[in-house]
Amino acid sequence: MSTPSMTQLSARIGENTAKVNAYLASHDLPGPSFEVDAPQQLLPPGTDAEMVLARQSVIDDCLELRNLLLGPREHIMTTHQAINLVSPKAITAFRLAHAFPVGSETTFAELAAASGLGETHVRKLVRHAVSVHNLFAEPRPGVITHSAASRLLAEDDAVHSWVEYATHELWDAAFHAPDAMRRFPGSGEPNETGFSVANATDKSFFAFMSDHPDRLRRFAAVMRYITQRPELGPELVVGAFPWGELPAGGTVVDVGGSHGLVCIELASKFPTLKFVVQDLDEPVIRDADARKPAEVADRVTFMAHNFFNPQPVHGADVYFVRAVLHNWSDKYAVEVLRNLIPALKPGAAVVVNDVVTPEAGSVPKVAERQFRISDLSQVLLLNAGDRELAGWTSLFGAADPRFKFKGAAPMPGSTRMWMIHYVWEDA
Repeated sequence: MSTPSMTQLSARIGENTAKVNAYLASHDLPGPSFEVDAPQQLLPPGTDAEMVLARQSVIDDCLELRNLLLGPREHIMTTHQAINLVSPKAITAFRLAHAFPVGSETTFAELAAASGLGETHVRKLVRHAVSVHNLFAEPRPGVITHSAASRLLAEDDAVHSWVEYATHELWDAAFHAPDAMRRFPGSGEPNETGFSVANATDKSFFAFMSDHPDRLRRFAAVMRYITQRPELGPELVVGAFPWGELPAGGTVVDVGGSHGLVCIELASKFPTLKFVVQDLDEPVIRDADARKPAEVADRVTFMAHNFFNPQPVHGADVYFVRAVLHNWSDKYAVEVLRNLIPALKPGAAVVVNDVVTPEAGSVPKVAERQFRISDLSQVLLLNAGDRELAGWTSLFGAADPRFKFKGAAPMPGSTRMWMIHYVWEDA
């Protein structure tokens, strides 16, 4: 796709900024700020789609205009600043945001005493964080207060966990990824990754995390935080597939369904259907089973199951696989699909709800960037990744030609997730 000119970008930025500003004023909403009492997000939930798009357009166009104005040389020199992750890594590691109450002031000496760090190091870390990340503020020389961003770190455990995860697990894995690629060229094995090299282990990410409960809890908190994004809401699945056309008494098996949020949502909307939620983690299964709403309890059951073993529930109408296969390279994803085959009756649907990446150059660069970041993150941790639609079709073809493609489409309300529909034709 061709890059808009500077004047085109500037005009769009001005036009869409005016739209957002007018919307905020007409709804008596505060303007953007990093002051400590500023709202955590600019547009509240439920904002109409046109305004959400206008805001995103401003963000994207500002990034593109910045890159154009930098030019190739300055862009390279300013973009590749690994040093920028040092301050948030230290701030979360030493819990500096928790070292003094929101609404109060502190000094570098007091922060040093609270954290056990040297005062010189604290001063350099915090001032870097203020200038680069809007973490904390320095209203007077040597006096530190919270900003809206550091307040989030102090008060929202999920946000704190996310920054820890990004600056510890992901950063360490990224640093060692070239070493892993050199040692294991072309590997699709989950224990031959940047993460494995960083942690000097021959275990996969999930196996290693199981041996480190504190890091596993942090990762689980991050996953909960990510899955709470509106575009991943289980309610979006309701209208993304013709569940109501399934026969009364029909069964849906959610393979790797964790806490069963999707099936609970579906059960509340389709009272004639039954659901089986499967997950490898038995404590998760027990907890989810104990917490399921009473009104659907007789139609949503939970089962411990490893999807690398043959599927134990035979004859179901739909086998639903949500956000699972992107965690595995093709070799293992094919194995997961093949393990369904002994249980499939003719006409059974296999529905994958997962990310579909766009073909290179088919969407604006700023939109494509997020897909590529997500894709490469999977490589660093799992030697896996997201797939283009052609990659999904070749995956099913490699699993068995009796899987027949019935269609694929973006899930309404989501910018990344698709519903990919196959039917088993054993003829």
